[in-house]
Amino acid sequence: MATPLRAVPSRRPRLPHPHAALGYLRRRRIVGAPLAVLALRSAQAQGHWPNQPIRLLVGFPAGGSADIPARALAQAIGDTLGQPIVVENRAGAGGAIAAEAVAHASADGHMLLMLPSGALLLPMLRRSLPFDPYTDFQPIAMVAEAPPVLCVPSALGMTDLAAFIAQLRRPDHALTYALSGPGTSSQINFALLMQATGTTAVAAMYRGDPDMLRDLLANRVQATFLSVQTALPHIASGALVALGVAGETRCSAMPGVPSMAELGLPSVAYVPWWGIAAPKGLAHPIRDRLAVAIRRVVTSADFRQRLAQLGADPRDLGPQDFAALIAAERQRLAAIATTAGLKPE
Repeated sequence: MATPLRAVPSRRPRLPHPHAALGYLRRRRIVGAPLAVLALRSAQAQGHWPNQPIRLLVGFPAGGSADIPARALAQAIGDTLGQPIVVENRAGAGGAIAAEAVAHASADGHMLLMLPSGALLLPMLRRSLPFDPYTDFQPIAMVAEAPPVLCVPSALGMTDLAAFIAQLRRPDHALTYALSGPGTSSQINFALLMQATGTTAVAAMYRGDPDMLRDLLANRVQATFLSVQTALPHIASGALVALGVAGETRCSAMPGVPSMAELGLPSVAYVPWWGIAAPKGLAHPIRDRLAVAIRRVVTSADFRQRLAQLGADPRDLGPQDFAALIAAERQRLAAIATTAGLKPE
């Protein structure tokens, strides 16, 4: 008896129905349309930037060392870009309040930060920092620096750094140095000075510069690093003696005072600086327009004259160089923090 034949399934692949293929293409067009609109809007926003006033946040009070260069920059940059730049002071937490606000802002170029060098020390001072100063910002330009100056009261009878270090090396010395707070240039530079010279001294901690300055002038404490802005009137009056400026170069506001590098102590070089930063993710065309506008101001004679009020000097670093400096500071500041005994709290 013959075996009945059975149908064998075809091995040819089944093709999708033409209507299904058309539906797939329609779905792709529908899903892709919003993305295309978003991309177009983003491009239009960048092309018409800035389309509203720009806010420049400063993490310290008005009239301070970060506020003066911010205001000097704001008006001139705003004139160049065609929109006002509004300086907004959000003081507190060592600048962390303003920095957090910018780190979490939209990266559309309408909110910027006057980034101080001290912000890079915040992870070494605070355990639960809600942002990372090394990765949460787009560096745009470094604009100024202000090297602090080592000062002693004239009543101490010392006129140069060599005599001061010789006194520190005496085992029976009774010198006390003043600090205006943890992570400040006074603390860091004095720690670097003692490390470089193999000396020690007793520290007196103050809540701020006014009390510290009063005791320094009265010779109740014998040394500290001060901003040139604070020290200059008292140096001019003869109440304080300037022994050296931190860093590699002299300060233009006191050209007769040698740098620590000139005096054989190149490691005593923590120099506060300021720059402009935006939230990470800022489009490069906006970043570059900002950088060009900032450079015009920073290289002007008017800006240099306004910085002279602070004993500060302009520094012209664009986005790439400023980003490289910030990246390099991570390792250097970690070593400095260890030397200065900084611990997060």
